[in-house]
Amino acid sequence: QLNTQKPLWLRSPSGVSDDDYNAFFKAFFREQEDPSAHIHFKGEGGSDFKALLYIPNKPAQSVTHMNPESGLRNIKLFVRRVFITDELIDFLPRWLSFIKGIIDSDDFPLNVSRETVQETKLLKQIKNKIVSKALQLIRQISRDDAKYKAFYDKFGGYLKLG
Repeated sequence: QLNTQKPLWLRSPSGVSDDDYNAFFKAFFREQEDPSAHIHFKGEGGSDFKALLYIPNKPAQSVTHMNPESGLRNIKLFVRRVFITDELIDFLPRWLSFIKGIIDSDDFPLNVSRETVQETKLLKQIKNKIVSKALQLIRQISRDDAKYKAFYDKFGGYLKLG
């Protein structure tokens, strides 16, 4: 039997529980712990896409030991539910390289290659929206002093890079 359930990021955010988001995060990104926060949204305008971003519970590596490719595989790009690449060099600024997520766009041409996806205007528009939503997610965390202190203790070094 074929999988009849829609991918989590294509479902309506109101129809997905926090437990579903957490279970998906642990399975998809091979993490042991629940994420600190997530945001699930639809980007509209110049580029229509659906995205699901997570802030992990702790960084994968210390900011002082960051290699140049840190965060390289944290964002997965899908086109019409088909995985295209996770090698999005310089997609997110270095200070947001701890963010993990999925982007699914119906606007990319089907003949896009993994090599040329980096140079598209559409990807730049998506990047700007993703950075904006990542900042919104951090602002959400900052409304709760205890949560923000824990977040800043773990990720403050990254934020200082920006």
